[in-house]
Amino acid sequence: MSKRTLSLSSSRTTARKRQEFASPDSEETNLCTEEAEAAVESMLAVLPQKLLYVPDRWGASKRVDAVDRHTSFRRAKLTVKEWKALDPVKNSLHNPDPDEWGHVFQVTDEAEEENRVNVVIHEWLLVAIYLSRASFDVEYMDWHDFMEEIEQTESSDVFSKYVCILGGVDFSTDYLDPQYGGMTEQGADNYYIGKMRKISRKVRIFPDPEQLLRIGNKWDLIRSLDEIARKFTRSGRPITTRLEHGGHLPTDQVIKRTHSGTSNSVIMPGDLHNRPHSWEELETPSSSMIWFSQTLVDTLWNQGEWRVVVVGGSVKYVVHTLKTDTNDYNRWEWYPTFVTDFYTLQELSYMAETGSLASATLSEPPGDRPADVRSQGVEEFRSFVSKTLDELAKDEERHIGRKSSLRLFCRLDIGIIVSPGTNNAVTYFVNEVGASMNASLWNGLEAVDPVGPSFAEAFSKWI
Repeated sequence: MSKRTLSLSSSRTTARKRQEFASPDSEETNLCTEEAEAAVESMLAVLPQKLLYVPDRWGASKRVDAVDRHTSFRRAKLTVKEWKALDPVKNSLHNPDPDEWGHVFQVTDEAEEENRVNVVIHEWLLVAIYLSRASFDVEYMDWHDFMEEIEQTESSDVFSKYVCILGGVDFSTDYLDPQYGGMTEQGADNYYIGKMRKISRKVRIFPDPEQLLRIGNKWDLIRSLDEIARKFTRSGRPITTRLEHGGHLPTDQVIKRTHSGTSNSVIMPGDLHNRPHSWEELETPSSSMIWFSQTLVDTLWNQGEWRVVVVGGSVKYVVHTLKTDTNDYNRWEWYPTFVTDFYTLQELSYMAETGSLASATLSEPPGDRPADVRSQGVEEFRSFVSKTLDELAKDEERHIGRKSSLRLFCRLDIGIIVSPGTNNAVTYFVNEVGASMNASLWNGLEAVDPVGPSFAEAFSKWI
């Protein structure tokens, strides 16, 4: 069994714990002998850090898609022991043909090394492998078994042997979709949420279900981002308006629904095929979900956005996405290369004023710009990311009452916006926040590995 060494108490922490165990009637404030205390610390030093990983049904894929460089899957070489450990989740969907649909597949199109198994594996399942390599004791549980444990037992006790549960239902996306299994039954979602809240009192859960509920409720998230932009980053934001049932449906704005992912319920202006003509066409799986509209940000549509992967509060890498076809309203092209250079906001504002912004390639500023200008561009971008994420995490912590898992992992989708009435002043704005185990970690990048080991290190500190 893998063990993980815990940091021992500092003298200040030890003194505080002695005081907590002190008798109010005794002159002696330490009822524990030094020998007993040393024995306790010795036990703590070898306690196994047990983790439970439960793959989300939403992340499963067909073999052909996973092998064909699906952005959520990566090629990897596992040890025979690691491959065997994944047995409980190799058929986590109870599919008649698990070799054709799942989260991990063995592949034979590459030469195998001795005692190594070539696989294509869902990137978050690969993160669990990295955690096991970092000396965490990772166990895996089939989705159906996890649901049965929740439904049939006092689940908070069953899971109390783990220091953290990774996975479960992704409340930030369409968690009432039939693919989630059981979530379509009347009241099943509230029952599950109640159980997870009870478990979270004893066991850390990543991602935090309360956080995912808040992020999935895009209305609350947008209001937080609006406040952060106004108070801390002094930046522009699209105008968001809640749509009341039976009210006017704007045709010149973007229409979105809460608790929806992967552009499933995003309707763009001009999208005549999906544009609703009446409220009867805007069905919601739950009465608690709402529709809202946002002003269209032309620069987002034309110049795309940066996708920033942040692990442990540190930006690991940035990629840029851009529309490939303006007639296909929900298709984006991935740029599987690092973006390391950024225009300054002053440069972008000048381009907006002169009309050259529309034809600019934001991911590739000219390389002959002065070094101090290039440094300023990088600093402005990273400062915006850092300030926004820190304030967003603080806001989450005020609501959930514990450390936000945004401080462990987050993906920010960032665009630029020309603020009206400001002489074409350009600022950054956050378009989306991804913090679930369906947010892409590697974004199709194959040549380097900027995420795996750093996630394990950040997880050790967060847990």
